[in-house]
Amino acid sequence: MASDAVVRAFPGARAINPERSVIDLPLELQGKKTALRISLPPYFPQEPPSLLMVIPIQHLSVDPNSGRVRCRSVDDWNCNLGRSNLTAVVQEALSLLLGPAPYLDRPQQEGSASGIPAAESSETLVGATEDGAARAKGALEELSNAELEKLLDDESAFKAFVIKWTQESPAAKTLQEIRRRNAEIAGEVISMQASIDETRNQVAIVRSSEFASCRGELEVLLQRQANVMAKLGPSVILDELKKTAAEVDDKSSALNDAFDSGSVPVEQFVENYMKQRLEYHTMDMHRQAADVMI
Repeated sequence: MASDAVVRAFPGARAINPERSVIDLPLELQGKKTALRISLPPYFPQEPPSLLMVIPIQHLSVDPNSGRVRCRSVDDWNCNLGRSNLTAVVQEALSLLLGPAPYLDRPQQEGSASGIPAAESSETLVGATEDGAARAKGALEELSNAELEKLLDDESAFKAFVIKWTQESPAAKTLQEIRRRNAEIAGEVISMQASIDETRNQVAIVRSSEFASCRGELEVLLQRQANVMAKLGPSVILDELKKTAAEVDDKSSALNDAFDSGSVPVEQFVENYMKQRLEYHTMDMHRQAADVMI
């Protein structure tokens, strides 16, 4: 089985559901523990596996919204052409995640590898440099001669001054605000992770096992319904009413013919004929009512 091969090939990997269609491979990325989840669809290997990070990370190979790992061997999956090696897919995903892939800090805009528009990048950088130089000059001018001499002679004092000046810059304050907001978002994500994991696991279980069994039960029930309708359906009941009414009508006609020929006494004819005509009209009224309703 493909899942067993993955468990054997990658230490730590384990199946998390009885059908062994969902496998978690623990990893440590960017200083935090997470796991690569391999989910096999119900029609595997005709359908490709799904790879996603249990705890989303910022990485070019990971979709920031769904946590899905972008992997070429998954996109090219084709069991008819021999491109359906699950172990190789997992190995490629690990190479992407553990290799020297850059982190996804912000989306890059067309025309600039740094994410700054080509038409504005030079002006933005020059403006930022001039502003920083002016702020540094102002900070130095506020120092006394003794403090300036100490910066020149004492390397630790100079480093402390640079750190303090850097922390008070607008860029540093913006960075601190971004980090604070990221920490809040991470806390919210972590608080929801247990329910997310449970939901993903339930979806995987339903897709791999319960869906197929429920579909089989539904087909059995549909077949039973078809068998019942073949015997007791509206059209079958209507045909049976028409047939019974016609048979009773034929009996009363035959009795009338026998009376005309003199082979049936009057008393017997009246009694039987009245019963048969009453039965006929009752059946015919049922037939008419059923015809209207159907």
